[in-house]
Amino acid sequence: MATIKSLIPNDFSYHISKLYNGTYTEYPLIEFNLESVQNACATLKTEIDNQYGLSSLTGASIVFDKIDYVLKKLEHWIKTKTIVGNLDAGVFLDAFKGYFDELKQMIDEMDSGQVQKR
Repeated sequence: MATIKSLIPNDFSYHISKLYNGTYTEYPLIEFNLESVQNACATLKTEIDNQYGLSSLTGASIVFDKIDYVLKKLEHWIKTKTIVGNLDAGVFLDAFKGYFDELKQMIDEMDSGQVQKR
């Protein structure tokens, strides 16, 4: 049986690093990298909801709300071409990494059976 953690793409960290690049330089593929991160997060959210019911996991639900907020802000800055040199974008990415690390800890607990499935 596959774990939830196995749904995190192997190149996830690469996409995050390219988002950081995009805050410093005109990086032409930044939209692709953001989309890859958004898709990975959406996949995780859907799978957790399917297996556990996200509404019953308050901590995970809050972390996903924060992740979604950061990703929406990054998307706005990319679309309006205001991400380069935007110190807020770097701070938001730092926050994203912290939220995602927190989510991975929760996923580890789910995968190890410490969290009750539906």
